[in-house]
Amino acid sequence: MNEHPVATAQFPWPDELEQVVKELEYKPGWVFELKDMAREDGCSGLCLVIVMDTRNSYPPHGALHLKAVFSVPAETYDFDSWRDWVLQQILLLERHEASENFIVAGRRPYAPDHSMTGNAYWLRERVTHGQVDRRRDTEREAQLSMEPSEAELKMMKELGVDGY
Repeated sequence: MNEHPVATAQFPWPDELEQVVKELEYKPGWVFELKDMAREDGCSGLCLVIVMDTRNSYPPHGALHLKAVFSVPAETYDFDSWRDWVLQQILLLERHEASENFIVAGRRPYAPDHSMTGNAYWLRERVTHGQVDRRRDTEREAQLSMEPSEAELKMMKELGVDGY
């Protein structure tokens, strides 16, 4: 087995980022915090954690307590640059939610990748126009295309989402 050394990055505590997070107001029910933590994927370090209560975009569409974790880059930005970076993370999360809720002809062509090795925030087409059957799917086929993948089911179960 080819073992690689662990990559590390050290940087001064980002006081300006901490100030942005403390002063941030966004949507009701959204909570922001900085946390030095280990993540499920085996990585660790300083993270921006965004917690929100929302509705599950997949059936049965119940209430969902969602936590999104973004690794803080090893940078020495000023206040304005950290403010911009935090907004970019919020926009990535909003784009993720929009991609889950964007349904055309009963399909989610931009469904985010929820696997542990995929990037859930990249926008990419999962079903190309040429792959979409233009005739109406049967009711069962349409329902199947809206159900979460195995990776999404595993993630929802791990998060303790009701019904999974």
